Amino acid sequence: SPDEDGIAITQDDDKLAFRIEGSTYVMTAANQFRDPSAWWHLVLRIDSTQSDAANRIRIYINGSQLTLTGTPPAQNYDYTRWLVASKVQRIGWNGNTQKYYSGLMAEFAMYDGTSLGPDSFGETNDNGIWVPIEIPSSGFGNNGFYLTFSDSSALGADTSGNSNNFTVNNLVAANQVEDSPTNDADNDVGNYPTWNPLFPASHTYTNGNLIASINRTSHTHAMTTIPVVGGSGIFYWETKPTTIAGATDVSIIRSDIPVSVTEISGSNEVYGLRYQNSNKQIRFNNAIVVTATNGFSAGDVIGTLLDSTNGRLYFSINNSWQDGTAGTASSATVLTQIQDTTDTSYAIPTFVGTVITGNDWFPGADNPHSGTDVVEINFGQKAFAGTMPSNAKRLMTANLPDLAITKPSDHFQNALVNTHDGSSATVTCNWDMDAFETLVMAKAVNTTDIWYFADGLRGYNKFSNLNSSGSNAGEQTNANMFAVSGTTLTLGSYWSSGDIVYVAMWKMGAAGGSSNTDGTNITSTVAVNSTAKQGIGLYTGTGNSGDSMGHGLGVIPDYWWAAGRYANASNPVQHSKCLVGGSGGDNALLMEETDAANDHPAYWNDVDATTSTVTFQANNATNGSSKTYAGYAFSDVEGYCKTFAYEGNGNADGSFVYLGFKPAMIWLKSADSTSDWHCYNSLRLGYNADNNRSNLNGNASTKTEITADEIDILSNGFKLRIATDPNVAETYVGIAWAETPFASNNRAR
Repeated sequence: SPDEDGIAITQDDDKLAFRIEGSTYVMTAANQFRDPSAWWHLVLRIDSTQSDAANRIRIYINGSQLTLTGTPPAQNYDYTRWLVASKVQRIGWNGNTQKYYSGLMAEFAMYDGTSLGPDSFGETNDNGIWVPIEIPSSGFGNNGFYLTFSDSSALGADTSGNSNNFTVNNLVAANQVEDSPTNDADNDVGNYPTWNPLFPASHTYTNGNLIASINRTSHTHAMTTIPVVGGSGIFYWETKPTTIAGATDVSIIRSDIPVSVTEISGSNEVYGLRYQNSNKQIRFNNAIVVTATNGFSAGDVIGTLLDSTNGRLYFSINNSWQDGTAGTASSATVLTQIQDTTDTSYAIPTFVGTVITGNDWFPGADNPHSGTDVVEINFGQKAFAGTMPSNAKRLMTANLPDLAITKPSDHFQNALVNTHDGSSATVTCNWDMDAFETLVMAKAVNTTDIWYFADGLRGYNKFSNLNSSGSNAGEQTNANMFAVSGTTLTLGSYWSSGDIVYVAMWKMGAAGGSSNTDGTNITSTVAVNSTAKQGIGLYTGTGNSGDSMGHGLGVIPDYWWAAGRYANASNPVQHSKCLVGGSGGDNALLMEETDAANDHPAYWNDVDATTSTVTFQANNATNGSSKTYAGYAFSDVEGYCKTFAYEGNGNADGSFVYLGFKPAMIWLKSADSTSDWHCYNSLRLGYNADNNRSNLNGNASTKTEITADEIDILSNGFKLRIATDPNVAETYVGIAWAETPFASNNRAR
C-alpha cells in the first residue's frame, strides 16, 4: 500500500477494506477473516476503465468474488499513489495506522496495466479445493513486481524481471518457513500447525502464531491448530520456552478437552500429559507417571516424539533423548528403541497403547504458576534445532492420514433454491438418486414452515416432518413435495412461491436395499453406504423389550435416528457422545423437541448400539407393536462426518470445536437443558460470521431463519461467537458433515 491507501484486514472487525486517496474512496466486504489454520488466496482487481462502477474495484477470495459496499472511484480515475515512482509501496505495513500484518505470505504479485481475474492464479481441483497454478509471466508493465520469498537472503527480491526490489524491515532469513498452501510430503511442504488463537484464552501470539505468551488469566494452557490423529503415524516436534516466569509444562492435550477445563490438573489431567520443568514430574490422569532424571530451563529445546500408531511417547532435551523410566539408558540407546516401533521399555510409562492410539492429541504448553511464560513451537516449518528420528515425520497437512473420502460432496450435498416459483424447482444431485437410495431433508428457511424429510427406500413421494410429536401428521404421500428422476430432485407445488429452500442430501446404499436378519425378532431392510458409513433401515416394531434390528453399517453408529412413520411419532436419537445416563444407549434426544437429554431406558433398553444392531425397549417411539419406522445411521469418518460434544463458555469468544474438515452442515443441541436444535450450513449466507441458523425442532420458538452472528465456519471446525445458546456453560452434542477435508490443505473462508 502507498501511504494510507491500499487493501488491509481491519484490526477492529477482521474485515477487508480497500482505500484510495485516503478516505475518499473506501470499499469494504462484510466477510470476517479470522481462520488462522488455513491459507486463503486474495485477488484485488482494479480497473477504473469499466463502465459499470461495481467492476472498478473487485476482490476475490479463493476464486469467489466478494460483495463490496462503499464508494467506487469514478470511471477512468487516474490513481496518483498506486505504482507511482514518487510513492513508496509497502507490503505488510499500513502507513496510516502504523500497523504490521501478522501472518504468512506465500507470494505476492502486482500487475501494472493488466486486469486479471482469479482464474489467472488458481483453479478448483477435482476435490473442490481452490489451488495455486503457475501465474502469468507477462503483464507486469513497468512498475509491477513478483515476490516469491524463495531467497532467504533477499526476501524482497522481485523476480518479474523489473528489478522492483523491496527493502525488508524486521525480516531475517529465519522468518522464511516451509508453510505452504500446497501439499508436497516428499519435500516437507504443506500447511503446518501453529498455536491456535481461536482457543478461548487470554494468551497473546506473535511471529506467525509460532510464539505464545501464556498467562493464567483464563486458561493455563495453549494448544495448536492441528492435532496428531490417533493411529496416524510417528510425529516429532520441538517446544522452546524462552521465558519461564514460574514454571512451564510441555503438554500433550486431548482434542476433546472441554473449554471449561481451565487448568490441566487433578482429575482434569485425564485430558493431558504434562512434563513439568519445575519438579521434573511427568503427570497424567491425576498421578505422577514418572519423575524424570532431567528438567529443562528457559532456552532449552524439548523434542517430543509421539507414536500414535504404536502408542509410545518420548522426550528429548537439547537433542538428548531421555529415558522415560528415569533410568540410565543413553540418548543413543533410547533413539535405537524409538526406531524399533515394537519396543516400549524406555517410553513414558502409563501413557502408552490405546491411551494414545484411541485419541487425537494437540501439542501444547502449560503455565501452572504466576506470570507469563513465552513458548515457541516448531513442527519443521523452520529448521529443527535437534535431529528428527528417521522413522518420524513432521506434523502438517501433507502428512495427515489418507482419507477414504477426499470429495465429501460425493456422499453429502447441500443446495439452495433461492426462490421457488410455487410450481416446481430443481436441484441437481451429484449421484443418481434412482440408483442410490438417498435421504433428503429440506426447509423453507425464510418461512415458519418445518423441516421435511424423505428417502428412496420407502419412496421419495413419502415424506415425514420434524414437527412436535403432538402435532406430527406422520408419514404422508404427496409427489408434489419431492420427486426424483436420476440426478434431478424436483421440489413441487407443495412449496410456496417465494420460498428460499435449503436442501440436504445423503447418499445411502444401492437401490432397493437388502434384507438384514442380524437383529433379534426384527428383520430390517437396509441400504448402506459402506464408504461413508451411513445408511437407512426400515423395520416394523414388535412391542417386545430387548428386541433389536440390524443396521448393516459394520461399525457402531455414532448417531442413530429412529423416525416413526405413524401419526404423532417421535424422532429419538442415540448419540454416542451424549453421556447423560452413562453411555449413548442410556439416553435419548428428541429431534422434534427442545427437551434435554434423558436417562431414558424406554427407548434403547439401556443397551448401546453395536457394530450390527440397535436394541429397543417396548416403546412407541422406537418399537411399538406393528408400528413402522425408518432409521438413519451415521458413523464418524475422518474428514467427512464427526459426532462430538463440547462445553460452552458463556462468552462471545466462544468454544472452538475441531472437526478435521470445513463443515457444510452442523447440528447442535444442549444435552443439559431445554433448548432448540441449532442447524447451520455453509450456504446461508456463506461467510463468517453470517452463517444463518434454522432450528430443526418443530416446536422451536423461532421457525424462520435466525440471522444473528452466532458461529464461524472454519477450515478445520467451527467456533462459537455468541455468549448465549448454543454456547452457555452447558454440555452440547452435535454432528457435522464436511464440505472439504482439512487434510487437503483446505482454504479459509
